[in-house]
Amino acid sequence: MNICSFLGKLTREPELIKLNNGKSVVNFCISVRNPSKNQEKPEMTFIDCVAWEKTADLIGKYFKKGSRILVHASAKTESWVDKENGKNRHKIKFIVQKFWYVDQKLNDEEEQHSEVFAEEEDFGNQIL
Repeated sequence: MNICSFLGKLTREPELIKLNNGKSVVNFCISVRNPSKNQEKPEMTFIDCVAWEKTADLIGKYFKKGSRILVHASAKTESWVDKENGKNRHKIKFIVQKFWYVDQKLNDEEEQHSEVFAEEEDFGNQIL
């Protein structure tokens, strides 16, 4: 089973692109706090995400740098040959299936969530 969930903040503005075939794709990165003993200096992981079609349009329209988001995604490995040194390279991207806008924390234990904006089944997102 290839399902991942991440809660974090967008590290930059989402990059929404309209392709020649009319489909939309958005690329964005979220920072996720790792469990850490040092509460004053938490460790962060940066997650590269991609979403397609209606999901891409909604994220591109409603999210910005610093927005809190919860994503359910599947991991996909991209592979290529580095043109400079000829070495094989790999990168994991997370293909967003569902997402939620997450309001600011109400307290340390509780978070307020909005409705699900989009689900793959609703809009037929595809990985090209």
